[in-house]
Amino acid sequence: MYFYTMIYLITAIICGSLFSILFKVCARSGGDSRLVIFYNYITALAASLFPIGKGIFIDGTPASSFVLPGWIIGLTVISGLFFMLGFVSLNSSTQKCGVALTTVCAKAALVIPVILCYLFLGEKEPAWGPVAMMFAAMILIISPSPSAFKGHSGKDFAAGALLVFLCYGVSDFMLKLNQHSVRLNAGADQVLENAGMDSMMSFIFLFAMIASFAYCLMKGSFKNKENRLKNILFGLTLGLVNLGCTSSMIRSLASLPSNVFFPIYNTGVVLVGTAAGILFFREKMKWTQVLGLILAVIAVILLKR
Repeated sequence: MYFYTMIYLITAIICGSLFSILFKVCARSGGDSRLVIFYNYITALAASLFPIGKGIFIDGTPASSFVLPGWIIGLTVISGLFFMLGFVSLNSSTQKCGVALTTVCAKAALVIPVILCYLFLGEKEPAWGPVAMMFAAMILIISPSPSAFKGHSGKDFAAGALLVFLCYGVSDFMLKLNQHSVRLNAGADQVLENAGMDSMMSFIFLFAMIASFAYCLMKGSFKNKENRLKNILFGLTLGLVNLGCTSSMIRSLASLPSNVFFPIYNTGVVLVGTAAGILFFREKMKWTQVLGLILAVIAVILLKR
């Protein structure tokens, strides 16, 4: 059990690190990020249906085991919306201030699910000192001088980074809440729980796809005929990475409490994303942002303990 938990955790870290990187590469190659997000969710939804088909036609799991009650489906609607908003804000922030800082802002959001899981799911009370340190780190990261970003004001960056922080924090909590609800609905039936996890993931991707489709319609993205194949390929890649990250997170959360999983996961993604931003995209950070990054990593370590 421990071995598989670690495999799921490492997979989640690798996949989670690729989101900002893919958006950065997509923008540099002339892709349309809105269409990439939509195609990503088509891919993720299609791939997430395979475990359901395997369960019914190969493993012999009753089809009724994959049916979720209405209240859980309602939770997946909210999760799907925040999944889509998270990608939109992540893409916008990546273009404005780079992979490294956007990744830090997204993963500093770990304090939100840790606090909310304590308040609403009865999990272990977090250490409030590290929580305060994390918020201080966010202030240092999102409050640079406007001259630090070419073509973007400090106010624009602060708003974008804060949106990434909030969307990812709520998204992570909703994922844990969905997983907790499926387990509660299944009781001691492990087959029913596994089937519920597969269905839950498909519903989340379905509603995220619907939300991204509406977003593309609103922005007129479907009228753009350029780089269609490129957008599809980027969407396919992002969708598989998205599925791998979400699936690995769900499986890890089934074995690890949120106050252990989220700090390890977010620390790993921050370190990999920061290294990629500096080494491959030649990004630079002001000393206040470097201090914020160091403070965030220390807060994560202390919070985990």
